[in-house]
Amino acid sequence: MSGPPSSVEPPDVDPEPRVFDRITDAVFALDNAFQFTYLNARAEDLLEADAEEVVGERIWDVYPDAEETAIYDIFHDALETQQSAESELYYEPLDIWVSMRVYPSESGLSIYFRDITEQQEHQRELDFRTALLEAKAETTLDGQLVVDQDRTVVQYNERFVDIWDIPEAVLATRSDECILEYILDVVADPDEFRSTVEYLYDNPEAESRDEIHLTDGRWLDRYSAPVIGENGTHYGRLWVYRDITERKQRERRLATLMNNVPGMVYRCRNEPDWPMEFVSNGCRELTGYDPAALERGERSYGEDIIFEADREQLWEDVQEGLEDEEEFLVTYRIKTADENVRWVRERGRAMYDEAGNLEVLEGVIIDVTERKRLETELDEILGRVTDAFYALDEEFRFTHVNERAEELLQTSEDELLGEKLWELYPEAGEIDDIRDSFQTAMRRQEPQSLERYYEPLDFWVEASLYPSETGVSVYFRDVTERKEREQELRESERRYRTLVENFPNGAVALVDDDLRYQTVGGNPIDIVGLTSDVIENRPIRDAIPTALADEVAPRYRAALDGDASTFEIRFEGRTYRFHTVPVRDDDGDVFAALGMSQDITERTEAKRRLEQSERRYRTLVENFPHGAVGLFDENLEYTALGGQLLDDIDIAPDDRIGRSVYEIYPDDLVAEIEPNFQAALEGERNSFETELHDRHLYAHTLPVRNADDEIFAGMLLVQDVTDLREYQRRLEESNERLERFAYTVSHDLQEPLRMVTSYLTLLEKRYADEFDDDGREFIEFAVDAAERMKEMIDGLLEYSRVATRGSPLEPVDLEQVVDEVLEDLQFRIDDSNATITVESLPRVEGDRSQLRQIFQNLLDNAIEYSGDEPPRIHVTADRDGEHWQLSVRDEGVGIEPENQDRIFEIFQRLHTRDEHPGTGIGLALCEQIVERHGGEMWVESEPGDGATFAFTLQAAGDRDRS
Repeated sequence: MSGPPSSVEPPDVDPEPRVFDRITDAVFALDNAFQFTYLNARAEDLLEADAEEVVGERIWDVYPDAEETAIYDIFHDALETQQSAESELYYEPLDIWVSMRVYPSESGLSIYFRDITEQQEHQRELDFRTALLEAKAETTLDGQLVVDQDRTVVQYNERFVDIWDIPEAVLATRSDECILEYILDVVADPDEFRSTVEYLYDNPEAESRDEIHLTDGRWLDRYSAPVIGENGTHYGRLWVYRDITERKQRERRLATLMNNVPGMVYRCRNEPDWPMEFVSNGCRELTGYDPAALERGERSYGEDIIFEADREQLWEDVQEGLEDEEEFLVTYRIKTADENVRWVRERGRAMYDEAGNLEVLEGVIIDVTERKRLETELDEILGRVTDAFYALDEEFRFTHVNERAEELLQTSEDELLGEKLWELYPEAGEIDDIRDSFQTAMRRQEPQSLERYYEPLDFWVEASLYPSETGVSVYFRDVTERKEREQELRESERRYRTLVENFPNGAVALVDDDLRYQTVGGNPIDIVGLTSDVIENRPIRDAIPTALADEVAPRYRAALDGDASTFEIRFEGRTYRFHTVPVRDDDGDVFAALGMSQDITERTEAKRRLEQSERRYRTLVENFPHGAVGLFDENLEYTALGGQLLDDIDIAPDDRIGRSVYEIYPDDLVAEIEPNFQAALEGERNSFETELHDRHLYAHTLPVRNADDEIFAGMLLVQDVTDLREYQRRLEESNERLERFAYTVSHDLQEPLRMVTSYLTLLEKRYADEFDDDGREFIEFAVDAAERMKEMIDGLLEYSRVATRGSPLEPVDLEQVVDEVLEDLQFRIDDSNATITVESLPRVEGDRSQLRQIFQNLLDNAIEYSGDEPPRIHVTADRDGEHWQLSVRDEGVGIEPENQDRIFEIFQRLHTRDEHPGTGIGLALCEQIVERHGGEMWVESEPGDGATFAFTLQAAGDRDRS
């Protein structure tokens, strides 16, 4: 040594440094002569030196090799320029990579450095994986050729032609043999090529994949598979070629690269003894074995090298990694050729063929024995730490991560170490309270704590930060479950509070063991006239009326003893339903009673009315007179049935309910009625007549709708009209006889009446001069009476023929009918100066001739009975459901109320013939015609205010639906 060292202040290091500092930071100091003046324990470890031995010695004497490295220049430059320096470099004598920071002063240098060998190895490993992926990259631009079983070319693509450069003339032959002969000229081994082709054609189910070397230096990947249909039929064979020349070149370069990568690069089969297909030269340094011995199978990596106790677990871990992510990272022990045990870390991935089958494993294995020693030491120190933990240096780089932290951060320790927190988790750096907590901890050297939800990792974190001069230690835990429970409790409390406060149509209460109300909600004021705040915290018998308390207090006591009950109480004219139940804690012990009450007065009354209504309707159905009622569904099955008709024909309703019309009725009847049943389910009403069980039935089908106006069933109403039809038949026969009688009578009366009229006329002509005035007047009276008798006989005959001699009903345009009537009455209209207005008139079902008679009589009467003023007449039409109401209104003399029914009787007149001529049969004839058309006729009038004659007719097109 050259004398005492210059005075250089040692770095500000805690005399009892933290374990973390000893692991991550090394410090030594040099004076101006580059003599050691200070080394901390970590520096002694990394430099493999004893401080007592090297302090006072020049660094270049202790480490002469360092003079030939960049370290020499860095130290001299820093001392000369008095500027700090930072560098990363590999120092071969110690076989480590270091990150070094040099701080100069007037008296020397302070050097802070750390071992970053593992980070560098990790980076080299990543670089190797990237190169490996690039080397295995394959194009998807495949050349394809398809041939049938006769070896005739079925299909090929342009890429196939480009790869082989096959002339068009050869392709035009469509012969696989011609193409094969052309290809054989350009492959490096034509015999092997032909042999494989012929083998595959001789074995139609075989698949094949191999690599073909061409004479021009290119390499092709060849794949062949049979073309098989779903039924197992062989249709031919598919050939696929891919140019892999670039890949082969990359593989050669990769092989060279692998031999220079630290550690052992390998390719092996996925079998328990891990048979190696390729091993890099790093194998010799790592295991002590020759790589060729593993490749030839002379040595087994699984049996000769992997530590026996780790073999089974290693196999399980690799398979699990392949299943989850198609790659794996495992740490285990090996036994070298000289019987030493080493810890290694292996990172590998699976390689698959195009069919998705696992072919081989590829990866790299590195020696981590030293790192495991350090991890063991650290694990002993942190063994008591149960929270997630990681350590950061002063630049917020990860320096340590425990397993729990790996789980929560969802990133492995290898991926975290050496990386900056804010670069891996940039979202955290953008959250003010997170970044501020870390910076405040480092700046003030004071512990910090925080709790917040971190969205990128989807959990609530509770963290404590403990700073030191060299970084910060972070202890944190996932408190998501606690936060969710707290939120659930808040939401549950809010829901129950809302339920209690808004309990519908009643009240809810919680009662303690002293029968004191603890919580009351809902509307107690509607029951006892008091609000919740008045009732709460009061005993039951003090809070509510005595009559009500006498009923509910025993029920609450029973609930506190563990018994639930439901009961109804009639109180002040209302009906309430109560439920009391015990409330238990987590241990199952009853600590309160819950009571709920609801006003069910309306519900009870509605139920009573419903039951009463149901009884009425059931009675109606079961006793439906002279008929039956039934409901049917979309399958035309009866769901309800009843009525007296069923009793009359001895049919039990239960025998029909649940059965369809197809099962019950004969086919000819089903064909007749089915359209009406289906139409009812589609919303239509229909009526029809049919015969069944020797009875004549009149039936109606109609839809049945629910409260939402939706059709959910059809209804059938049936009436037994057997007796009615028999009566109708007899009535028709009687009417026919009466008509014949009326015709005969009127015809027989016509003859003597004509004779009387003829002789009276003859007397008047021959003996007129011989009669005096009285005689001639008598003759006139007799002739006039005979004429009136003739008119009455003609009217009677016409009246009797309305129902039997009319034309069939058909659509009639009433506007045309009225226009024709007005044309016939034009002389009377002009003579009386009448004004007639006609609104738009509809088309109706009717007998055109008879409808014309109606309007002829009504308009003629309106003109006749107009009084002293010119007639004013109005014809209108109004729709009323399936009918039209027609009206003829005048402003004439009107009709007394007591005469308004009499005017429709035959031969009834309200005036003398001298006042108004006529037979008194016109309105009776009109009413008879309207009734024949299925309508009604009436008059509305006040004396002096005119009269309105109205009648109804079926709208055209609606008759069949009525």
